Amino acid sequence: MDKKVKGAISELEAIKQFLQNFEKENKIKFIYVAETGSRAYELSTKSSDYDLKGVFIDQKLAYKQLEQEQFQDESFGKTKLQRLKQTGVKVKNIQTEVDIDFFELNFFFSNLQNEEESLLYWLNSQSIYINCLEQLIQSILFEMNLPRKEILERIQKDYAKVQNNQKREAKKNINMIIDSLRLLYIQRFEQNSPYVVSQLITELQEIFQRDELPSPVNEIVQNIDQEIQDLYYMKKNGKGSQQIVAKEEWIKLVQYVIDQEKTKSKVLGDKHKSNNQIKESLFKIYNEMIQKIQ
Repeated sequence: MDKKVKGAISELEAIKQFLQNFEKENKIKFIYVAETGSRAYELSTKSSDYDLKGVFIDQKLAYKQLEQEQFQDESFGKTKLQRLKQTGVKVKNIQTEVDIDFFELNFFFSNLQNEEESLLYWLNSQSIYINCLEQLIQSILFEMNLPRKEILERIQKDYAKVQNNQKREAKKNINMIIDSLRLLYIQRFEQNSPYVVSQLITELQEIFQRDELPSPVNEIVQNIDQEIQDLYYMKKNGKGSQQIVAKEEWIKLVQYVIDQEKTKSKVLGDKHKSNNQIKESLFKIYNEMIQKIQ
């Protein structure tokens, strides 16, 4: 998180104050708030927005433990205050804008039951402002299937766009490479990848120094940190929107990860949990959360 001081208050303190005020104004209580996007990647620039994701309880609601049928009922999650989302929020003592997306607890669990993988992306952030129920948040990550499908869909779309020397924005190429590395990590370790990009790359490089990948791909992974830095400096110097042709090495990496995932999906077997298994686990976690917040 950015701790740059402006005047007497740091941006970190300003964000925390903003969250406290937001709770009072909206009569809610945050359970979890984290940073996502380039700042959480530790690849931000001076103009990068803050991107806050979170889960809250509505203080006007009476939360109670549920029977499993109630938890899985279609009406569950359809609360009056389901989601608080806004872009371009101006926050005192913050130079850039703040984007927020906060889910009410029941709405959050309702989306988890539908295996909305983007929510796992929030929970996996290493830049956390509020985490009142850390153990239960970790339980959610453990019980859900890994976010392979969403990442695969993104990089398949990216792969289609970088064919035939098509130009794309530098910052989009950064995201394509990072997504490919995340899925590569999941394929190798069968667990969520580190959110901070430098840590993700270091762990991949260490394991693949044993030459477990085909030689060209191994070499790409060993040198990918410099590739990302080069793209990052373009972004930092205001050239993030500059159109560039994807390098052959990037395309090879993306293609390898896509091919591996197609093979991997055939052998996952018992590791892939059914939707009913996930719902049963989430039901237990939800009731534990309600017990703790009452």
